[in-house]
Amino acid sequence: MVALLALISADGVEPARREIDRARLRVRAHGSPVEFAMVANAGLFLNWRLGDVAAVDAESEGALAAITHEDPAPHVIALRATGTHFTAYAALERGDLDGAAAALDRFDTAHPDRPTMMPTIWLHEPRALIALGRNDPRLARAESARQRDLMAEAGLDPPTISWRAPAARAAMLLGDTAEAGTLAAEQLAIARRWGAATEVGAALRLLAHAEPERRLDLLTESVAVLRASPARLELARSLVGLGEALRVARRRGDAREVLHRGIDLAGDCGSAALRQRAVEALEALGDRPRRPVFAGPEALTASERRVAGLAAAGRANREIAQELFVTPKTVENHLGRIYTTLGITGRRDLAQALV
Repeated sequence: MVALLALISADGVEPARREIDRARLRVRAHGSPVEFAMVANAGLFLNWRLGDVAAVDAESEGALAAITHEDPAPHVIALRATGTHFTAYAALERGDLDGAAAALDRFDTAHPDRPTMMPTIWLHEPRALIALGRNDPRLARAESARQRDLMAEAGLDPPTISWRAPAARAAMLLGDTAEAGTLAAEQLAIARRWGAATEVGAALRLLAHAEPERRLDLLTESVAVLRASPARLELARSLVGLGEALRVARRRGDAREVLHRGIDLAGDCGSAALRQRAVEALEALGDRPRRPVFAGPEALTASERRVAGLAAAGRANREIAQELFVTPKTVENHLGRIYTTLGITGRRDLAQALV
């Protein structure tokens, strides 16, 4: 599993996907709930890397549900921590700060005496991002520092889970531009040593915000680098950042085109928060998105889409519940909301409504 995660971190998406798909087939045929959660967590990391927020949202729910009743041994706590931080990431992309915080609170309540391990260390990053979203840079910096210290104790500093990114943003908000620049430069150096386009592109974007005088050039480079990466959401973030910078530079035509691309890609990835940010920048230019607001099947949540797809394929409620590690009542509730959202009366209309 460690080798698989390293492969994903190096942007080796296709071989990783093949391995995960094979593992899913084995687990569904003969695996335990813990094994299911292990494979699901690998899939979560892959989908997060690709920028598929809906898939992350749905799969994190299934991964956590699978091990709800397992004894809290260290390996189970680690799996719950991984599922929790991806649940929080997905909520943040939806713009749901309270939902992200609630996911972390549930984990903390269930595991007040949890051991220190890498998956639990990672939870400080979504906590820092929530603090930034709530305009509390001091708390964000404290959470980042806690993650830094725990990772230092473990002798680890992976580029894929970086305490420096929220720490640099917090420093900027606190007026400490020197610290922000140092942290961003360090992150870029680490990313370049690792060599994956995804990490380099994201680090260039971080440095762009820490160095305003080079912002346009750095964001332009970030977009160019990320075009060679499988990470669509990272590319969308850099496109939106570049569009905002072009607007500030009064390059209105260039800004419009880049923002339109960022809006479309953010929507495709399922990041409502990023899409809204780009829409606001575009509206400040007197323009509006080319695509309408999501309607029909696109209005379903990730979990609802997953249930709807299985139901449309002919699965009974109990079969869906077994595959997703939820109760039949949960499936029934999902289907009720799905029918209302799609404007249909029952399962017989589902396949056509999803087209």
